[in-house]
Amino acid sequence: NAHRVRAAKKMLLEEPERPVLHIGLAAGFNSKASFNRNFKALAGQTPAKYRAAPIDSGDSENSGDSA
Repeated sequence: NAHRVRAAKKMLLEEPERPVLHIGLAAGFNSKASFNRNFKALAGQTPAKYRAAPIDSGDSENSGDSA
């Protein structure tokens, strides 16, 4: 499920006009309930809230850099 949630996160941000349900189905979930439940368990928020949240410029990849 983690792989599907990662794919869904990418689609949620790259395809803002695409409905959340369509993204969940495209990522391999069988229903909106299953998508929302698994997404929230792994991401800590619903897909809709994830899409609406301001984008953090570091996403932990470069957050440890001290230049």
